[in-house]
Amino acid sequence: MRAYTPIFLVGIILSSLACDTNYRTPLPPERIDHVESVFVHGPKEYSLLVRFASIAALQTKHFVLSEPPMILDDVMPGDPMWAVYRRVDVVRRYQIDVREHRLELHVRSMRDLNSAGWKVERNLDAPCNGTMPTE
Repeated sequence: MRAYTPIFLVGIILSSLACDTNYRTPLPPERIDHVESVFVHGPKEYSLLVRFASIAALQTKHFVLSEPPMILDDVMPGDPMWAVYRRVDVVRRYQIDVREHRLELHVRSMRDLNSAGWKVERNLDAPCNGTMPTE
């Protein structure tokens, strides 16, 4: 019986380490249509002014993100801008649960990004191929 005690203890330790793994649960992405304006508050903080046709009103959606958003200038002139908001729950056993927030913006050009009250210098005529640094 004593010969099995160390093996039993090693098994308990290994099983407790295996329980501390991260579980990632992606939530369904939210597509946000009819974006009128994009406000950049900081590298990971954005607000979208969205037009809702069903209630004939504008609403602001505010996002604090886990990382800077991906900004794509793939919307044709005259077409409405749009965005995709993604959340992923990361559950860590014996630790605080985390939610990752990501935003993908589809704009006509970099001129559609508004500084939300702070001045930033950037080349507005440069093409955007992926994430644009806002610092």
